[in-house]
Parts: sequence; C-alpha cells; structure tokens
Amino acid sequence: PAPSNTPGWKVSLHAPEPFVPNKPAAFTARLADASGAPIAGAEVVLSLTMTTMDMGENRARLAEKEPGTYTGGATFTITLPQ
Repeated sequence: PAPSNTPGWKVSLHAPEPFVPNKPAAFTARLADASGAPIAGAEVVLSLTMTTMDMGENRARLAEKEPGTYTGGATFTITLPQ
C-alpha cells in the first residue's frame, strides 16, 4: 500500500465534535488521487493521540464503504478525575 504522503493524494477526515471521552465515535475518511478520482482498495488506519500526555496506542481500521470513502469507529480513551 502507498503511504499517506503519496504526492498529490488528497485526504479528508470527518471527526465528531466535541470528542466525548470513553464513548464510541464515528469517523469518515475520503481519499482521492491528484486528479480527484476516488482511491479504492486502500488500507486506512486511524491513529488517535493526545499531544499533552501519553495515552498509549489507540488505532482503528476504517472499512471501505464505497470507492474512496472509508468509515469506522474509535473510542477516545481517557481516565478523568472523579
């Protein structure tokens, strides 16, 4: 598979707002080549990270819904003070 930094590829990601800790969230990624044609058959992995603290590895594989559109869910895991 081609890496995400393939020249000319366009990647858009729709993520929920606001993020809700410890609740499943739906994501949609759209991939297109330099001419705008959808990229089918890609392996799309979403990696959720926090820049302010180490929350461990949190990845989700997105499934192809239609050519160029990939969907899936992930949970923002965090322990909040009680």
